[in-house]
Amino acid sequence: MNRSADPKPEPHPVFASLAISAMALSVAWVLDALGPLGSVDAALDARLSMLSLGDGLQAVDAAWVWAWAVLVTVGVAWAVLHVRTSWQRLVIVVSALVLTAAWIPVLALMDRAPHPAVPVVALLWVSVGSMIYAARHSVPR
Repeated sequence: MNRSADPKPEPHPVFASLAISAMALSVAWVLDALGPLGSVDAALDARLSMLSLGDGLQAVDAAWVWAWAVLVTVGVAWAVLHVRTSWQRLVIVVSALVLTAAWIPVLALMDRAPHPAVPVVALLWVSVGSMIYAARHSVPR
């Protein structure tokens, strides 16, 4: 029997990234349906109105918010599972968080109400899941 020097199981990064992304999007969907994310977005709208950026903002279509959530979730999961070192994984996650947080002032200046809670929750969940999977499985060569 041929034993590998690496005791970690063989990875399945495509399947794993899709499964982890589906779990993260499910968590974001449930939290959005139950309502706590709406209160986070409402608090952000109130904060923007105090800064004179949020007076009369139009709502962003939910389809665009979910499209970004799906894109960033699948992309981060795939990227994290295809790099070798933890610091590279951390750079990917932080970069995605910065890009998502960059919505807030850009959309406010466009007279749109930013609703970043769904993508942020999905991104945090997929980041944790991908990091755990990557730590417990061997990295693809």
